[in-house]
Amino acid sequence: MNIFHITLNITIVNKYFCDKMNFTLKYKQINETRPLNENYSIKDLLDDLELSAQTTVAKKNGELVIEETVIENDDEIQLVQIIYGG
Repeated sequence: MNIFHITLNITIVNKYFCDKMNFTLKYKQINETRPLNENYSIKDLLDDLELSAQTTVAKKNGELVIEETVIENDDEIQLVQIIYGG
């Protein structure tokens, strides 16, 4: 193996890991980076977490958003549970 092969392998590995898209999820005690699929929406996230859009509000980078909003690379998504009472 020569220097060209080593450099090429490092380049391929870096491209694989650096090109992955991610977003940050903040919900209750969760504060984690998650992989991001193309056209992944707030609704998809709520469905994956088994949360209802009727009782959960989403913020994307600090701004309130609707459930059809698509999550983009490096977004911060905060979910807030709405509590009803009387």
